[in-house]
Amino acid sequence: MTDEMYKMTISLNVLNHLGINLYSNVPAVLSEVVANAWDADADVVDIIIKKDEITIEDNGCGMSYDDINNKYLHVGYEKRNQPGESVTPKHHRRVMGRKGIGKLSLFSVADVIEIQTSKDGNKNGFVMSAEKIEKLLKGTDNNTDYHPDPLPIEQITLDKQGTRLTIRGMKKGTDTAASALRKRLARRFGIIGAENDFTVSIGGTPIGIADRDYFHKLQYLWYYGEDSKKYVDYCKAEKLKQSENRPNELGNGLGYKVSGWIGSVEKSGDLKDVHDNLNKIVIMVRGKLAQEDIWEDGVEGGM
Repeated sequence: MTDEMYKMTISLNVLNHLGINLYSNVPAVLSEVVANAWDADADVVDIIIKKDEITIEDNGCGMSYDDINNKYLHVGYEKRNQPGESVTPKHHRRVMGRKGIGKLSLFSVADVIEIQTSKDGNKNGFVMSAEKIEKLLKGTDNNTDYHPDPLPIEQITLDKQGTRLTIRGMKKGTDTAASALRKRLARRFGIIGAENDFTVSIGGTPIGIADRDYFHKLQYLWYYGEDSKKYVDYCKAEKLKQSENRPNELGNGLGYKVSGWIGSVEKSGDLKDVHDNLNKIVIMVRGKLAQEDIWEDGVEGGM
């Protein structure tokens, strides 16, 4: 084992704009890790929160040494565009990974990232440090190779196929409250649950649609596409008035299908939420939050 067995080629500009400043909250960052687990064909993802660290472990396909260097540590690796990689082999999922920069988002909330992974009985592990990367790149605008510190095999404690990612040294002001993470992760995904063979748990308790914690506030709900009919069941029957006129699905004639729902509340105060803004319409793509608020793109006073 050498100190240069793993390699990431990066630039200071990429780190600053697509890493440290990519996201400002833990749920957004963890969403990238959960999406990676989905792409790895995992059935189970366990999230453990401690005082100054968060561990996310999945039972997916894991990574080989070549996978780590040529895919995970390849900033900008576009999995969707690689032959044979746009659909997963086990569950035939359409992969979520798009731009190959999500792993850098971890540095926006923590200083140290440790990864242990096992594939086909072969274990690998390494540690990335924001401090070391910044020190390496300081004073240069050129691309530079960064070599994460390899973990000795005796320190790799992962005992099953899959990947364990631990982030440490949480940055000041980072909110890691389990209740807040549970709610916001539930709101960021539409594929979490046993019906999709994808169970995500925090502290041993699975996240479900009910954890979104807003259906009970709705007065009206309009849904389109039969896939979205299930959301009616999550609303309180005495408050819900279902739209009678709705299309079965929306599309543009090119083979695309859109499904979803729009809800309204009786009083504006019902949109208040401790951890989130509910006065918005979000866009989900492949089961993951893609645009958090389409109202932001509207002309003021025109919507």
